[in-house]
Amino acid sequence: MQTWLVVLAVSGVILEGASAFLTSPVGVQLRSRRTCSPLRAGSASVSVQPGRRLWGQTVVSTSMAEDISGSFGLGFDFGTSGARINVVDADSLEVVHEGACSYSEQTAAVWVAAMEELLLGIPAATRRKVARIAVSGTSASCLILDSRTGAPTRGPRMYDYSVPPPALTTIGAFAPEGHTVRSSTSALAKLVDWHLSAPLAPHEVLAHQADFLSGQLSRPDAADLGATSDWNNALKLGYDVRALSYPPWLLSLLEAHNLEEGVLPRVVRPGAGWCQNLSKLERLLWSI
Repeated sequence: MQTWLVVLAVSGVILEGASAFLTSPVGVQLRSRRTCSPLRAGSASVSVQPGRRLWGQTVVSTSMAEDISGSFGLGFDFGTSGARINVVDADSLEVVHEGACSYSEQTAAVWVAAMEELLLGIPAATRRKVARIAVSGTSASCLILDSRTGAPTRGPRMYDYSVPPPALTTIGAFAPEGHTVRSSTSALAKLVDWHLSAPLAPHEVLAHQADFLSGQLSRPDAADLGATSDWNNALKLGYDVRALSYPPWLLSLLEAHNLEEGVLPRVVRPGAGWCQNLSKLERLLWSI
């Protein structure tokens, strides 16, 4: 586990379904499986080149390396029974701080409390040197948010939550044979089942666990609250990474069930910026 967290903290190499931030007083970045995108916290931003794995791959660009030299990377790993962190020196790769906390239930409030507890457990002098944060969640774990406030309205449903047959029948009438969304644990299956159980309101949107947790570190603009993801997180929702859009069959499914495309998270390419304001948890890092 420690090796994984070191990799997470240093390079942002994330497992399937994970998101992460690179965060500093001048730039915030959302990173997702093997790639990342800047979330601007001011006029300046930096970028990270896509990478497949840490081993034998360069995942940080030259300009990025200049920005983070002498700083620390922080990796969060949210699992099934708790969360862990490592803080790693970006130059020596030495682990300078590690922490863990456990929880017995999976709720948004529990996740946020764990994130804050782990941040506050980092010595202040170490915390101020953190230049990037990687947040890893579990694949296809998701919840429903109020797009007006970013507050959860339903969920979460975790990676292993299996929906009943009606949702799969609905998806099977539209999704191609063999598509990952036909799995009973896919993010789309959970979304459809939520709607079949109790129709989603126009302001309700789906967010993956990692999207939600990343949003706690950098408050997005009002239009983006809880509703922005990237190509990688959206795979099990049906996003087409070749066409870089939600496919026609998925839009037809939504229309047939009186759902707007806005129920799906807005998807940006890894590397695109989408928010600006510092949040409470960012202020904890820099004591501002």
